[in-house]
Amino acid sequence: MNSTQKKNSLLTGFSLLLMAGLAGYSYGFVYQQLVIPGDEVQTVQNIQNSLDQFHYGIAGWVGILLLDVIVAIGFFQIFKAQNIKLSLSSAILRIAYCIFLVFGINELKHAAQAVSELFSGGDVLGFLAGFEKYWSQGLIVFGLHLIGIGFLSWKSAFIPKILAGLVTFAGLCYFIIHGGKALNPSWDSMLTQAETYLALPMGLGEIAMAIWLIVAAFKSK
Repeated sequence: MNSTQKKNSLLTGFSLLLMAGLAGYSYGFVYQQLVIPGDEVQTVQNIQNSLDQFHYGIAGWVGILLLDVIVAIGFFQIFKAQNIKLSLSSAILRIAYCIFLVFGINELKHAAQAVSELFSGGDVLGFLAGFEKYWSQGLIVFGLHLIGIGFLSWKSAFIPKILAGLVTFAGLCYFIIHGGKALNPSWDSMLTQAETYLALPMGLGEIAMAIWLIVAAFKSK
């Protein structure tokens, strides 16, 4: 690696790790703790009692959005010499995912406003459902991005094949699960259960890639 490649690898790797931490807080801790599926009374009460925390969760999503843009550019810089068309297409797909995320974050902001202004619980749940819809649709595009990164990684000389396979598998899971939800909402329960079982390998793909990029940059002379 030259100095520019090292900087891109380190920036992309650390951005991915920070994004994973923010996602764990904003979705794994805040959202899943406060939002009770099918129980609008308890959900509204939870958000009312922890409104500041809900706002912090929204701030975390904004951080994730910004880091996604950095990662999209970083992956493009890392792989452009190898295949500029595919690396550019993969970057555009991640940026497209970010657009879906913008709409989703806007729904969360409306949900917080609805709770503050004492709108009906149905209004609040409607905004939360809007967030989940936009995010899920965005993850279809995100899955295609990961498949592209997996292919580029497979052809790369410095990324292990097992890591390339893991990223590709994660991309396929995102694409199939969330594509299925969009195609037929009646499959939602079944696909959500499948996503629960596959959550570890799906999340592990980018985290493993992040660690490898950081290690490879530090080991490179």
